[in-house]
Parts: sequence; C-alpha cells; structure tokens
Amino acid sequence: MCDNLRSMKPAVLVTKRIFPEAIAFLKEHADVDYAESDDGMRAEELAVRIRGKQAVVSQLMDKFTPEVLATLDGIKVIANVAVGYDNIDVPAATRHGILTPYTSFMADEGTNLHDMAANAATAPDAIPTPDGLRRRVHSIVIQA
Repeated sequence: MCDNLRSMKPAVLVTKRIFPEAIAFLKEHADVDYAESDDGMRAEELAVRIRGKQAVVSQLMDKFTPEVLATLDGIKVIANVAVGYDNIDVPAATRHGILTPYTSFMADEGTNLHDMAANAATAPDAIPTPDGLRRRVHSIVIQA
C-alpha cells in the first residue's frame, strides 16, 4: 500500500500537564507533543515546539499576544484549558484564522479537559458564541 494514502493526523502541542485520559484521547486522533510538566513552557520553548503543529492545548500562563500569534504559521486552533481566554488576544487570533474554543461552564475538570483535548484535535460540534458573532471573532462554545 502506498504511504501517501494514509490519513494524516493533525499535530498538537500540549503545553502543560493535563489529565492522562485527555492525552490518551488526543493521541487516538492526533500526533501529540506533550510537555508532561506542571511548570509549563517558557516563551522560547513554546516558539520552537509549536512549529509544524496545527493545534495547541494551552493553559492560562501561555500568552498569545498579537506578536506571538503572528508567528504561529499553520496553527488552526488554540484550545485553552482555563475558564475564559484572557491569555489569548482573540481578535488577533481571528485575524490569523485561528479558532479559540473554550468550555463556557465547569461541569467538572475532567469533562472540560476532555473537551479541550477533543476540540484541539477535531473541533466538533462547535458553535459561535453570541458575543463572538457580534464582534465577528472566532470564540466558540463546545456543546457538552
């Protein structure tokens, strides 16, 4: 069989330790570069490891400023494991065509981490938030 007929999985960077179940799920659907640490990544490490990825599962300490977002060639999704997205300049991400999904409620931590991992790999069942529609930005709510 010809190698180029195999479906390619998206490449995903996970910037800090999350639940093992979320990583296992992600690995079923994506090629995962996982920083299995509670320390997170310094900006320099993030810049190197993000190359060639299509998605990032980030946390609140990962800052995505307009300057950083301008360097993220190929990134389609920044899935933030946090309540909110204060660390991401959503209008700048939108200008670069990068989706910024989040879970708008805290059912429980495991559910939300699972949503982030699943969304980073596939972005299923996503709908624009009313605020996102008004501001024409790509903030979305994941329907659980």
